[in-house]
Amino acid sequence: GKNDTTSLLFWRFLNVELWLREFFDEKTEEASPREKTDVEANENKQLDNKIDAQTYRRYPLRTELVKADDDLALLVTNRLQTFFQTIKHQKNHVAYAEKDWYLLISEKIVAITQGRSYFIWDIKPSWWARFLSQRVTKTPYGIGLGSPWTMQLAIQEVGLTRILYASIGGAIGKLLGKRGVFYHLVGSDVRAIDGPTEYSVYPSNVSAKLAPKDPDLVAQQLSDAIRSSLPKKVIEHFKGTVVIDSNDIGRNVLGKDAVESNKLFEAIFADNPLGQGDERTPLCVVFKK
Repeated sequence: GKNDTTSLLFWRFLNVELWLREFFDEKTEEASPREKTDVEANENKQLDNKIDAQTYRRYPLRTELVKADDDLALLVTNRLQTFFQTIKHQKNHVAYAEKDWYLLISEKIVAITQGRSYFIWDIKPSWWARFLSQRVTKTPYGIGLGSPWTMQLAIQEVGLTRILYASIGGAIGKLLGKRGVFYHLVGSDVRAIDGPTEYSVYPSNVSAKLAPKDPDLVAQQLSDAIRSSLPKKVIEHFKGTVVIDSNDIGRNVLGKDAVESNKLFEAIFADNPLGQGDERTPLCVVFKK
C-alpha cells in the first residue's frame, strides 16, 4: 500500500495517452443531424390535425436564426416562395397548392425583429422582480415569469401596480381552485413574455423577450407583403396571417389578419407543431385539407 510515485508521473501517463489518441487512434467523425425537409413534421409531431369534420395540414418551415436587424416581411416571403416551389415537385403534397391556406407565425420572431428581445445581462431586475419571480409556479415547458429577468420586463411593460393586483388575484384564485387567474387579470401581453431555457438555441437560451408590439398590424403587413410577392395562383387561396404564442401547455393568438376565430387557430395548434426546443421552425403554412 505504499509507493514513492509522485503525481507528476500520472500526468505523464495521461499526456502519453492523449498523444496516442491524437496521432494513432482512428478518427471517427460524428455525422451532423439531418435537417427536416419542408414537407416533414417536427419530431414527435404530426402534419395533420382534425377539428370536428375538417382536417388541417400543417407544414412547419425551418429558418436561419432570426436577428433584430432582419426584415421580417422579406424573410417570410422568401421562405414561402421556396416552400411553394418545393411542393410543386412533391407528388404527395402538390395538391395542397390549390387549397385555402394561412400563415401562422411564432410571436417570438416578431418580437425579435422588433427589437423586443434582450440579453439577460442587459436587464437589471429590481427587488420586486426577484421577490415575485420566486413565487411563480415552475413548469418544464417554459420559464414564463419564473425568472427575475422576465418579471422585470413584465413590470416595465404594464407597471408594478398591475402585476401586484394580478398576483393577489392569482393567489385568491389558487385558494378557490382556479388556475390562470393571474394571466387573465394581467393580460396577454404579459402572458407572452418568455425567458431563457437551456433547450433553446442561441440567443434564446440567454435572452428574455416581450410580446410583439401591434401584432394585428404585423399580421396585416405580412399578408400585404405575401399578396404582393407570391404567384397569383398561390395568393388566390391565401386567407391571412396569424401571430400566435404557442408552447406545449397552451396556445394564444396575439394578432391576426383572418376572419376565422382565435379559438380555431388555437385548436389547429393544439399539439404545438412548431415544437418547444431547437427546431427553428417559427413559420407554419396551414392548409384546409
